[in-house]
Amino acid sequence: MVKPLKEIKLLPNAVKEKLLITLLLIFLIRIGNFIDIPGVNRNSVLNLTKSNVFIPSINTNLLNSSSIPSLFCFGIGPSINASIIIQLFIAISPNLKKFQREEGNFARKKISQYTRYLTVFLSFTQSFILIFSLRSSLYIWNWTTACELCCFLTAGSMIVLWISEKITKNGITNGASLLVFLNIITSTPQQVLASFSNINIYQLILIFLTYMINISGVIFLQQSVRYIPLMTSKAVLQTSGTKLSKQKTFFPVKLNQAGVMPIVFTSYLLPIIKSFTLFLISNVLHISFILPKVLTQFIYYSTEFILICLFTNFYTLILVDPKDISENLQKTGFFIPGIRPGKQTFLFLEKLFNRQSFIGGIILAINTLFLNIVGLYLNLPSLQGISISSQIIIVGVTIEIVEKIRSLILSDIYQNLESKK
Repeated sequence: MVKPLKEIKLLPNAVKEKLLITLLLIFLIRIGNFIDIPGVNRNSVLNLTKSNVFIPSINTNLLNSSSIPSLFCFGIGPSINASIIIQLFIAISPNLKKFQREEGNFARKKISQYTRYLTVFLSFTQSFILIFSLRSSLYIWNWTTACELCCFLTAGSMIVLWISEKITKNGITNGASLLVFLNIITSTPQQVLASFSNINIYQLILIFLTYMINISGVIFLQQSVRYIPLMTSKAVLQTSGTKLSKQKTFFPVKLNQAGVMPIVFTSYLLPIIKSFTLFLISNVLHISFILPKVLTQFIYYSTEFILICLFTNFYTLILVDPKDISENLQKTGFFIPGIRPGKQTFLFLEKLFNRQSFIGGIILAINTLFLNIVGLYLNLPSLQGISISSQIIIVGVTIEIVEKIRSLILSDIYQNLESKK
């Protein structure tokens, strides 16, 4: 018999354990954000942040509440950037792609190892740029001190990477996405207060409608799925329509296969591009000029638009390789009705994935541009902090967490029912 609803545990032990592990690891992250790097003059750093002196802004946690860079100030950024670079090499190198496809678990471990090595290199490089930019704020400046502080910040980045992997393995959702999610919701209250403190009721209604449209678009992207019918040779030989319908299976293709990762990549790459460009212009080329605000915003938003489209297509083709799928379908005896197995299936899937990722990327980029235009119209630049990038990460991670908890609860219910038989 089926258990009454009141006897079914709302949170099984598996969910409680994963939630507790996730909360504990998040607590460690929050502690690390309040551990200042040693030997820094707080007032001097505060003056630098208020001036126009170049300071690389890697993520929202670069400076903590005391205006001093923290142990975890780079967050998960170096790991994400290293993953982008490694995946780019895999995408453009046939040998690496073949190695990843044929070696299976061994290839995944090797790629993960190389990604960690590159994360260390990127963390140390970004740490050196930061420490060199803050050299006037250090009580003691020499190369030994600089190396020690770089090692301090690099160790913090690797601890964050370890925590992220632990969350992914033992926690409730993907660790990298969750850490970016936490960065957003930590700074959202201040951004909301800064945005909504001096607006009238009509502007508030316009902002509310804008967010409703954007959030609806995000949910549509995350939940829209196209089902491709699959058949087997055995099913084709069936003469009965009833038997044939029972043999049908489907291959799901999401409109946004890449999920939140294109937005994550863009949100981390844009500040680096901006910071590097400013550093190159002011410190290397020694060019001093001021662009009109409208032109600066147009360049920034255009770059964001292009990066979202490119990363959506790029990450989709990495995540779901049409060649691998067509080969696996052929090996298992499945085929798409009306499409020959082999090369034609590969071309069909490649065209389908490109079209889906193109549409998804365009919708993401349009939503981003739409919100930015509303922010410019209302003269509320702080809306950028709670833009479509933040929305899709918040909505995407929330959906992932809810689905993971639901699957664990259903699995626990099914196990209880099986044990009662």
